[in-house]
Amino acid sequence: PDLAMNHATLDTHTETATAAIDGEALLQREQRLIDALRPFAVITVIRAQPPTSAWVGAQALLEEDGALHGWVGGGCSRAIVIQAALEAIRTGSPKLLRISNAPA
Repeated sequence: PDLAMNHATLDTHTETATAAIDGEALLQREQRLIDALRPFAVITVIRAQPPTSAWVGAQALLEEDGALHGWVGGGCSRAIVIQAALEAIRTGSPKLLRISNAPA
């Protein structure tokens, strides 16, 4: 899937696809992080093609300690997403990440 990550400092526990944290819960968590002045990344799936467990519009928050809240896919993509989101938090720069099984 293609994922967009927006860094927010004041300007991702893991859920399963069937029990994914809802958008309202993510917004509430985001507000608590903003209120506490804690850095985090918002991760959004902007494109998904089979085979993937992610879906367009799926979102998650990643805290600076690596805690992921929400669902943006499983398997090997989870570790890649966490690493990229932590980099976005560290640098303060948004990222667009493409994860693909296709040969480069």
